Amino acid sequence: MTLSLITHLVQSYGYYAVFTLIALESMGIPLPGETALITAALYAGTTHHLNVVALAAVATCAAVIGDNAGYWIGRTGGLRLAERYGHYVRLDRAKLKVGRYLFARQGVKVVFFGRFIAVLRTFAAFFAGVLSERPSLRHLAVPQRAPRFGLYRTPLWDQAEPATAAALDTARSALERAGAVVTELAIAPEHEGLTEAQDTIMWFETVRALAYERIEHSAQLSPRLAQLIDAGMAIGADVYDQARSRAAAARAGLDAFFGPCDAILVPAAPGEAPVGLGNTGDPIFNRMWTLLGVPCVALPARWADNGLPTAVQLVARVHGDTGLMACAAFLEQALAGTA
Repeated sequence: MTLSLITHLVQSYGYYAVFTLIALESMGIPLPGETALITAALYAGTTHHLNVVALAAVATCAAVIGDNAGYWIGRTGGLRLAERYGHYVRLDRAKLKVGRYLFARQGVKVVFFGRFIAVLRTFAAFFAGVLSERPSLRHLAVPQRAPRFGLYRTPLWDQAEPATAAALDTARSALERAGAVVTELAIAPEHEGLTEAQDTIMWFETVRALAYERIEHSAQLSPRLAQLIDAGMAIGADVYDQARSRAAAARAGLDAFFGPCDAILVPAAPGEAPVGLGNTGDPIFNRMWTLLGVPCVALPARWADNGLPTAVQLVARVHGDTGLMACAAFLEQALAGTA
């Protein structure tokens, strides 16, 4: 929105233009509310067609109403709304992550000082509403009652290195010493082949998601990505449908799989974290849980002589984020006693 357009709106609609732009900006839509207010103040001072005191009152009401509306949207729609439609208001996943982190750490300060910073002013109320949606995640405490844990080595246990096997044993021992019940779970038949199914679904959909880039900018794709896209193009629709059916069957059995367990202890990676920044390691132990859509959290259980960790992972039921984080806090405290 250009300055000339803002000036035209202020001159034509006066207080209504100022109120609308400030309210929408405060609600979470990136519009130039601050610029509109300054333009209106200059217009009031030079022409006296607007009253400065009335202008201040209108701006205050607009900011309060817009903030409350943004907070309500964040509280009721939450992240699902932002992830689906956020790109329309230049709110991508990176900004969502930064916003959640800032509010989790310094929520009150961000709300106050956000009124003086353009980007924060736009999204402050929305993020405040998002985090208020699940206050238990902001005020996390170690549960007084020891949770019930399952120990699941997964169908890919033959990929685990000695460091991962030792990390899993360390976590299990720490939980049991802390008073938790840990029950080893048998391999679920519906989990066989889920890693391959996830790979099939991911690359079949990647080919279509990156179709424009592949056709118009293929020379700019990395050789590795181009190779994977080529492999994805060889996946037929029938194979893709079979993979989705397998995933759906596994999701349908999740309640029975978890049983009485609050969370399940699983491997996080084949071994300890790799040296250097070239990659984050092999995600093979994560793919099944990604496909099933369950919340996961990883915690370091052992440390190598070079200072790099070997992690374990906790998984919980779909939408069980709050309970999972409480279980993670319990495990973190239990592991601290082994240091």
